[in-house]
Amino acid sequence: MSKSKFWWKRVIIGIVLTPFVLFGMLILVLLWKHDSIVQDFIYTANEDFTGHLDIEGSH
Repeated sequence: MSKSKFWWKRVIIGIVLTPFVLFGMLILVLLWKHDSIVQDFIYTANEDFTGHLDIEGSH
């Protein structure tokens, strides 16, 4: 196989895999920061609305 075909295959594989890797990293960050994200939303909801919302754990 010539070097130019190998190079094009490598570029195409990189273009296809990049969105999957980025999406996977996004999911990992969301899972890692899930509790703090939920607590921020609860804090905002408690300031904006009448009453009090309290959640012990989100998992």
